[in-house]
Amino acid sequence: MVRLLGWPLVGLGLVGAIAACQAAPPDAFRTSPPDLARPAAPEVPPPAEFVPGPAPLAFARADQTRPPWHGQREIAGMAPVRSYPATYHGDLDVSQLAMVGQNLYTVDGALYQVPVASGSWQPVSAVRRQDLTALASDGEHLFLGTRAGDLVGYDPRYQSVGQLGQLGSGVSAVRVGPSGLVAGTLGAGVVEVPFKTGSSCPLQSDPAARQVLDVAIGKKVAYSLGDRVYTWPLDGTPGHAVPGTEGATSLTSYQGNLFVGTADGWLLCSQDDGNTVYPLADVQPTPLSVLGTDGAWLYAGSGNSTYMLNLKNGATSLCHPGFAAPVTNLTVLNGAEVLVGTQGKGLTWMPR
Repeated sequence: MVRLLGWPLVGLGLVGAIAACQAAPPDAFRTSPPDLARPAAPEVPPPAEFVPGPAPLAFARADQTRPPWHGQREIAGMAPVRSYPATYHGDLDVSQLAMVGQNLYTVDGALYQVPVASGSWQPVSAVRRQDLTALASDGEHLFLGTRAGDLVGYDPRYQSVGQLGQLGSGVSAVRVGPSGLVAGTLGAGVVEVPFKTGSSCPLQSDPAARQVLDVAIGKKVAYSLGDRVYTWPLDGTPGHAVPGTEGATSLTSYQGNLFVGTADGWLLCSQDDGNTVYPLADVQPTPLSVLGTDGAWLYAGSGNSTYMLNLKNGATSLCHPGFAAPVTNLTVLNGAEVLVGTQGKGLTWMPR
């Protein structure tokens, strides 16, 4: 059941609930049903197209295998701090990033925004929550998760907010899936909120996967990050642990393809919804805490440094060292720059 502005809306679904807000006061979450029935494409599409199939793995050698995982974890070293462009001002924890129009958004308890061009982070006064933990965007709206398990919608055009659901456990990640919102929780696994019904639908996987640290979307499954990676089929059938992903510390996806970073510094890839995993590269011996990709390059953060992998030929290299704090987010913007979120030191960027 979806509760919007305190009133239960049964049978209308997520689209109907949002449509009902159009006649509501300005603080209601406004949009039109077609907007959520077919999520809008991002404002800045990735420039390079990642084609599913064996081509990106052509560089993988037959003798390249990840050693067995025995729980080994080294502490990522900190490189001497260098100076990077101070385009975005404000010392926030930037572990999640979304864009709507010409503004970037992040959550650090409250919701903050900054112009893409440059500026200082400012709190979004229309969203009064101080317990926000996750966000996602369909290009026009923001979808927010909270410590209390609430799923909240925000439309920047009207500065309107609405409750979209209650998931029963703290929200760690929100993603826009092919037919609804997909959220990871800290105790209730992965939950889908379909656009057509608006009802919370828990997905199924291994019982050990109830605590979810992050979520990515595959072709027909959602992936969760825990002690390893797990699949959560979007058709409601049971999922499973993804083989070979023990010690996973980060994950991301691009056009349905899964990329995983591990505590022993390996990059892994799956192109068949988690049934088969290929080692891509042994980057370095410390945990890869965050990943980002545009389909042509795969970026990884470890400590306060970033690394990159060419997905055409498999070449890896140290990309940029010496950010002011550990790297917590990597987002490719406009195909030319990589935005780098850091722990407690805000957002900067590095030229590619």
